[in-house]
Amino acid sequence: MKKVLVTTNPLNHEGGVVNYYRTFFKRWDKRDSCCPGAPAIWLSDGALLFAFKRPLLYPVYYSVDLLRLAWLLITDWRIRVVQVSPSLIPVPLLGDAVIVLLAKVLGRSVIVFYRGWKKDVVRWP
Repeated sequence: MKKVLVTTNPLNHEGGVVNYYRTFFKRWDKRDSCCPGAPAIWLSDGALLFAFKRPLLYPVYYSVDLLRLAWLLITDWRIRVVQVSPSLIPVPLLGDAVIVLLAKVLGRSVIVFYRGWKKDVVRWP
């Protein structure tokens, strides 16, 4: 049975994207979904939250998240799709780019769902 791995912020945090994923995982039913037989697995990439609170420890937290992701992808070959949801700001965008590269190196399909930004990062004409 194929699986879909969804990486996002921890589901106990605030925000519209977290609310979306909370609802998504409550409603996902592997018998009656858009992808029958493909259960979704959630994995937190919560290290990004520490970038603002503990910048010196961020590389450690992020490395642990990447190792956990790599281990999961190496040991569970039923995971065929990895989905990431980066904000259009530098830290999450670069962090999820590394996840995308890792998934592609390990032969997985990738879905990128871009979301959110800050006005000082995006310039409007």
